[in-house]
Amino acid sequence: MQILFILLSLFSTTLCAQATFNAREVDAVAYDDSGNYTFFQKLRNGNYKALDLDFDVKYPIKDNFFNFLSPYWRKDDEEYSEEEILEDNTEIIFTKDISKTSFQDFVGKTYWCDTVISSEEREEGHIICEMVNNHTAVQAHIANKIPTYGFGQYIIDTPKDTPRWLTFDTKQYAILMLKLKDSKQIYLFINENGDLEKVFIPMGDKIVLIDEAKYTFRKITSEIYNLKNYRYSTRDFDDYFEIFPKGKKYEIIDIFKNKALLGTYDTIIRNETFIITKNKEEVNIYNQFFQKLNYGKVKSAHLINLAVEVEDEQGVKYYDSTGKSIPKSALREFSCGTR
Repeated sequence: MQILFILLSLFSTTLCAQATFNAREVDAVAYDDSGNYTFFQKLRNGNYKALDLDFDVKYPIKDNFFNFLSPYWRKDDEEYSEEEILEDNTEIIFTKDISKTSFQDFVGKTYWCDTVISSEEREEGHIICEMVNNHTAVQAHIANKIPTYGFGQYIIDTPKDTPRWLTFDTKQYAILMLKLKDSKQIYLFINENGDLEKVFIPMGDKIVLIDEAKYTFRKITSEIYNLKNYRYSTRDFDDYFEIFPKGKKYEIIDIFKNKALLGTYDTIIRNETFIITKNKEEVNIYNQFFQKLNYGKVKSAHLINLAVEVEDEQGVKYYDSTGKSIPKSALREFSCGTR
């Protein structure tokens, strides 16, 4: 088993604005087995009114699918008892039972699901999730399996037919923090179309993540399950982020109109795994989660396959998306009939 242990000194994170939305009138959230969610406000008579979260969608760039999302509440005037709510929903979670937390309690920490994922088609493994920065949540399955390679670009550093812990079924979401009463918060995982996919709810020493069902997640106790130790690329940059001009410079904006990087830059280039920014002679490199990679004084940088080529005062070096130094020979690009 080969695990890539990453030194914290390789990364530094500058956190930008967090997307938040006022939900002080929310007293409960209900969900059904189809992945539908409804929020409820409790009335003085003990009944509830439904609040549905929706989004205004605007497309800032002509002939481009990238959109901005602006949340708002759709209110239902009809009243419901708890019994009536449960007729159409699997469970009700009341805000009084939710723990008081801050976003910084979770950002950068990996959580793994108590439920083991196993089937005939897949090796035994777990679901892990992490809010990797103020903008992005990632959920992935991990399992100890043999890598398979098809067409495309890969970084290979394990012998053929050697099992290793790998991520698969990786999904990326935007994060919207709902600010409840009593300084409590829950965290919504939103897809690029404005669909609410999952709700991340702190409850004591565990996390409840609900979609079609309710899953219990706990903070990892083993580096095996740490998301930072896995190489993978997200292909969702264009869905959740876009580069916009700012005067004579450029900046990166997310779907809630927040800056993903604090600065503005003369040049921004990126691919599935890296972002390179340049201001005059200063070159900085970030991974796909906007964590700055600390490679010292960088003279120049170039994107090459799923790695980055960095020229510093000692010469040219190559790094993968975890920040690990790799030989150039580890970079391979496959085409038909080759391995």
